[in-house]
Amino acid sequence: PLIQEPYETAFRLINGFLENLPHIIVDVFAKTVVFHDYTEDDQLTNYLVPIIRENLPWITSCIIKKRRSKKANKQSGRVIFGDSYDTKIKENGVWYSISLTMNQDASFYLDTRELRVWMKAHMKGKSVLNTFAYTGSIGIAALAGGASEVIQLDLNRQFLAVAKRSAKLNGYSRPESHYQTADFWSRVSHYKLIGKCFDCVVLDPPVYSKTPKGTIDVAKNYH
Repeated sequence: PLIQEPYETAFRLINGFLENLPHIIVDVFAKTVVFHDYTEDDQLTNYLVPIIRENLPWITSCIIKKRRSKKANKQSGRVIFGDSYDTKIKENGVWYSISLTMNQDASFYLDTRELRVWMKAHMKGKSVLNTFAYTGSIGIAALAGGASEVIQLDLNRQFLAVAKRSAKLNGYSRPESHYQTADFWSRVSHYKLIGKCFDCVVLDPPVYSKTPKGTIDVAKNYH
């Protein structure tokens, strides 16, 4: 059901780690296909691209991300066909801004689809703190569900700019103070100090992150 006109949504086409192609992941964002290629050469993508174009003729552009390259521009991706690539997708009736070559990820995590569905269904009238917000998709889903307040917290201003564009796409006018570029540890300590509470807190840290304020290592100290 995700592969049908008007081809506005996003989904994983090939999960190579589970489908006997351990060096490739292929995602579709609207009419743009994105290859996460963990090989050293282009042999696998050169083989797969024409197959995908034949079977999904509505695809208009393709980006290859060489995830193990030491060059940042290759990690973030190069366009191999198409004059332009998509900058937004629609999921569960909500628009999300995307920036497919901003970094090695594609700016939108597909594996949290069901969480976004849940947030939209359960956050009406509630206050939400979205920590490690990245590009803010979970917070945007909460806004779509009628949340009264959504604080998007991330250390990277560039990521939060995408969240602002998503809000604008859906006609949500939010104060600048709801997008907070800050370290998790210091900001949460501040909330504790002033007694600021939320109805819902989204806690989705990166696997590993270290700042002057503290270290996050999911494998060792998630609790």
